[in-house]
Amino acid sequence: MRLFLRATTLTCALIATGCGDIKIQHSCFAPVQSNVNDVFPDGTVRFTPAWGSNKENNFLLNNRIEGYLSIYAGYEPIKRNSQLYFTGTIFRVSPSVAERYLGGSQPRVLYKVRIRTVYYVIPEHEIQAIVTPPLESCE
Repeated sequence: MRLFLRATTLTCALIATGCGDIKIQHSCFAPVQSNVNDVFPDGTVRFTPAWGSNKENNFLLNNRIEGYLSIYAGYEPIKRNSQLYFTGTIFRVSPSVAERYLGGSQPRVLYKVRIRTVYYVIPEHEIQAIVTPPLESCE
């Protein structure tokens, strides 16, 4: 009975803390060039480095992504007239079971963008002004 209880507890713990997933999907849409002001007209855009040791940041760094662009970020500001190039690549982030059911996290999309020679991601919900390209070709 104790062995069964331990095995059940261990199985439940593994399911609850199971890893989420991040998938790269290339060529989801034709590359688009814009500028920062067109994408974020309502605020100062800042860069947040992909620091820290968590699965998502490690994944981004391993794929040559420097960090996130957001109006809510607190680090280095990005010039409003900077040319922003949507590469056509997205990252689909799926939360773990625990993140989804205990923390309320939802699946999300990160758009890979480039400013000059540096790559960043922009969370889908951050894009304010341009219509994001349809992602049906990536399903």
